[in-house]
Amino acid sequence: EFLDAEDPKLSRMLTLALIKSLRGEVLGSCILSQAPPVLEPAPKDRGRWPARLAFMEWPTLEVARQLTLGDNDVFRSIKFHEFLDCGWSRKDKEQRAPNVLAMIHRFNIIGAWVATSVLAAERLPERRAVLIKLLEVAHCCMGLNNFNSVLAISAGLANSAVHRLRATWEDLPSEVLE
Repeated sequence: EFLDAEDPKLSRMLTLALIKSLRGEVLGSCILSQAPPVLEPAPKDRGRWPARLAFMEWPTLEVARQLTLGDNDVFRSIKFHEFLDCGWSRKDKEQRAPNVLAMIHRFNIIGAWVATSVLAAERLPERRAVLIKLLEVAHCCMGLNNFNSVLAISAGLANSAVHRLRATWEDLPSEVLE
């Protein structure tokens, strides 16, 4: 319901995917019957990690897996008492619900990363590729039952600066939006 007011098309997509997931239907190519292939280590000539890792070079499924692993770590650290009395919204929220706040912070960081990734691309074809990749990552996260990252990516794409990129959104193939 809460997405209906923001973006009815996105709300419909997420609702259908959630219903399929609850029925046990396969959501796409991101559901694996076996472990995904192990990534090769970075070439030795790279030396230190670059200041900015280009997520476009990483396999979509691996990006989704890493988001899921990070979300899982934070989610599992939340204690049941942190949910009592909306502790994350009180004055002493850092003491009452530190792990809930960490999950909220992670959600906001992922959303900001998504918006920044799209907006950092200067030309339309590059923005289009980034947008497609992010939508594929969200789809894989849905297949991995990582709804936190799905909604964080959706929030980043709903950012007003990203939402205003009409030429980029119109340039997306229709099958990507389905």
